Amino acid sequence: MADSQHDRFLQAATTHVPACDRALGRTLRYGVSTSWCRLFQAAPGPENVFRTAMKKKRIDPWRTGHCLKDPVSADYNQASYPEVV
Repeated sequence: MADSQHDRFLQAATTHVPACDRALGRTLRYGVSTSWCRLFQAAPGPENVFRTAMKKKRIDPWRTGHCLKDPVSADYNQASYPEVV
């Protein structure tokens, strides 16, 4: 993903909610980014490039307050837990 794609991903798939008490974590955030790519026909990049971009943007995967937004969260959940859907 190019940097502009990282910005679009953050804007489209996440929101800052101070009351959100769960951290997304590194693996989850990258998994959600691949769901975003699938939904918006973007080519996902390697995980290390994604993590570097998030670090440059000072996005801490272990900090709470970032929540997922639909439709990306729904796509990620459906892909991750197909037996529940």
